[in-house]
Amino acid sequence: MSRTAATTIMVDKNTRVQTLVSLLMDCAEQKDLERGLEIHVEIARLHLLEMDFYIGSTLINMYGKCGSLLNAQEVFDSLKLRNIVAWNSLISNFVQNGFGKRALAFLDRMQGEGMNADAFTLTTCVKACASIKDIPKGCEIHAEISRKGFSTSLFVGNTLIDMYVKFGMLENAHEVFQMLLIRNVVTWTALITGYAQYECGEKALKCFEQMICEGIPPNGATYASMLKACCSIGAIRNGIQMHVDIAHRNLLITDVCIGSSLVDMYTKCGLQSEARRVFDMLQKKNVVTWTALISGYVKHEQNEDALDCFEQMQAENVAPNVVTFLCCLKACGNVGALFLGNEIHAEIARIGLSKGNLALDTALVCMYVKCGLLAKAQEVFDRLPFRDDVSWSALIASYADQECGEAALYCFEQMQMEGIFLDPVTIACSLKACTNIRAIRKGQEIHAKYIEDRVEAAGLAVSSALIDFHCKCSSLSSAQEVFDMLTQKDVVSWNALMGGYMQHDRAEDVLSCYTDMQLDGVIPDAVTFVYALKACGMLMAIDKGTLIHTEVEKNGLLTTELAVGNAVVDMYGKCGFLDKAKEVFDILLMKNVVTWNALVGGFSQYERDEEALKLFEDMQLHGVIPNAVTYTCALKACGNLGAGDKGSEIHREITKQRLLLTDPFVGSALVDMYAKCGLLSKGKEVFDALPVLNTITWNALITGYSQCGEVDTVLFCVDRMVESELEPDSVTLMNIINSCSHAGLVEVSLACFQFMHEYAVDHTVGQYTSMIDLLGRAGQLEGALLMLWKGPFHPNVITWLVLLSGCRKWGNLELGKYAFDQALFLDEKYAAAYIGMYNLYADADMQGDAATFKTTEICHECASSLLM
Repeated sequence: MSRTAATTIMVDKNTRVQTLVSLLMDCAEQKDLERGLEIHVEIARLHLLEMDFYIGSTLINMYGKCGSLLNAQEVFDSLKLRNIVAWNSLISNFVQNGFGKRALAFLDRMQGEGMNADAFTLTTCVKACASIKDIPKGCEIHAEISRKGFSTSLFVGNTLIDMYVKFGMLENAHEVFQMLLIRNVVTWTALITGYAQYECGEKALKCFEQMICEGIPPNGATYASMLKACCSIGAIRNGIQMHVDIAHRNLLITDVCIGSSLVDMYTKCGLQSEARRVFDMLQKKNVVTWTALISGYVKHEQNEDALDCFEQMQAENVAPNVVTFLCCLKACGNVGALFLGNEIHAEIARIGLSKGNLALDTALVCMYVKCGLLAKAQEVFDRLPFRDDVSWSALIASYADQECGEAALYCFEQMQMEGIFLDPVTIACSLKACTNIRAIRKGQEIHAKYIEDRVEAAGLAVSSALIDFHCKCSSLSSAQEVFDMLTQKDVVSWNALMGGYMQHDRAEDVLSCYTDMQLDGVIPDAVTFVYALKACGMLMAIDKGTLIHTEVEKNGLLTTELAVGNAVVDMYGKCGFLDKAKEVFDILLMKNVVTWNALVGGFSQYERDEEALKLFEDMQLHGVIPNAVTYTCALKACGNLGAGDKGSEIHREITKQRLLLTDPFVGSALVDMYAKCGLLSKGKEVFDALPVLNTITWNALITGYSQCGEVDTVLFCVDRMVESELEPDSVTLMNIINSCSHAGLVEVSLACFQFMHEYAVDHTVGQYTSMIDLLGRAGQLEGALLMLWKGPFHPNVITWLVLLSGCRKWGNLELGKYAFDQALFLDEKYAAAYIGMYNLYADADMQGDAATFKTTEICHECASSLLM
């Protein structure tokens, strides 16, 4: 053969190889396995694998990209000559297809055959270690990278940082980061992502600021991680600034991941309306974006909105994922949307998601429990192919949450019979069930059997549930004993004890706990601050409340935790610092009906009634629907102002919401409002239409009749109230005394006053004073003096002055002088006593004594202007 002919043949073969390589690359890109197999046959026919390294590597890569790793390995094993490219091709495809262990095994084989790994090989294997969480192997490969001098490579460094981030070894990631001479956006984003993932938000923010200072512009992944970091530390203002930057760079138009992250940040920070606004602006939405919005609605108990989104998502042909279904099932359970819950169940079954997905099966069980279909919930549960302690605990927890205590405890017994391990969650849920149905004996049995002498070992969650059980069902002393047994106390156990004290109105003890837990080194959380602020409001401890407010702001909870913001507003309102309450209200980023109620209630309580009604109107203008508490406060303001027209308008709103059928306090407030506005007949109409009457409702009607002087009607109402087996209270008694006093019915008042002892009503100083006034005006001065001395309270200047007034009416100078002396003994400068004594002498035509008394030096400055 001539040299020319040989050259021609060689050129033809090279051209053919290049053509085949090009075709294989196309097959890899298009994942066209069938065409790739055909080309492989042609390659084998031409025996090209025996004479060309490159075509072998390309064939391995084609099979890997098409997911046919078995064929890729067969080609590799058939190669008589293997270079580093062939090894790297096989190893990288194992990694890309999720077979990290096999990739690392081939690395060992490669090195065992004397082939040196290059930077690409080692970097690929670092990715394998990250995917399978093989920390020792990852550290070993890192050491080899360092020995071979590859550490300064930007690509290698970025991969190492990513591996250590996935391991959770952030310090190692930072060390690699510090060693790199050159850093790009991928480098910074890898480290920022790690800090965001492990809730080191402050460090993420610091990294971001340094990155900007070095002139490296963030990309979509950077912003997505930063939004997560801002959310984790409640840095909502930083998040808003990120949003501004993102919008300025038009990234929302092209990057759906950023849109999803923004929606997620706003929902988790409680700014659901802002999340919705961002969502509506997005041109691209995927299942993650929809699910972020839906989960936010569910988290903030806007369940109907969540389900509306779900239906709209399906209408736009976006397929839900597991998380979407989990959120929607929870929403269905929360609002009792059984029909939609059934449809979701059918959809889950249709696409086969429920098979083997314990989380979805458990969510279905919980949904049916919350919808009241206990039999259906049990049916789904019984069909589970595998029931572990988690699924049992979820079922028990659902029953406990829905206050189906008997069902929860039955499951608890069944779980024991099946020999399932009782984990702390199960025991805690069972204790909660005992608490809900006041199953004291069962709770004590669980305490004795599973926890006694092992409280610490049972876990803090169980200890907290046990403390809560004793607080609500047994005694605070038992709860304190359990608490004192704990050698380690976390914020949950402290909160459980504080909650118990709060339930029993022991506000001082709540604040003592708050102080002690901080001395113990336990950091308060949102629940702690809510309890402490409520206690300050109960005690009107404004100084302590202000200090706690400062702590709340330091912890960044005022604008991120809705319950805490509400508690701060409520505390200031109850303490009478209404302008401060309004100031805090105005800076809150999140507001709900409870927030508005705290402010409206504070203004109403301190009789700034016009402002209370203005706030009530503003609340409605902001689209917040009032609830029973709001209406009660607004009606109180209307009553104080005599604003019957506004009260009638509110009455119509209440009727539309059917609140009179469900909330007796609203009915009582309506009756009271109409009575105070002089519309007693209208109040009686409301009273007669109420489905349920309680002592407060009766008192509202009785007070109205008492103010109108209709004593017979007052006594008739009291008789009817007693006949309906409702016990009169101190308010009822005060109305009886006042009515009888104006009518001069002394004997009736005395009989009712004594009769109240049968209802264990503790008489107040005001009631005794009213009775003394009644007896005095009726001329029974000795009886008034006897009641004054024999009462359970030490007489004060007011009671002596009331007696003095009776003495003036009946001209009893001796007893009047005695009452005056007793009042003077308690307060020698009490001006009203001098006036009363002067009038007593003047009425008796003892002008000389009156004039002498008028010139007394004692309290001359206080009394002179009144006596002139």
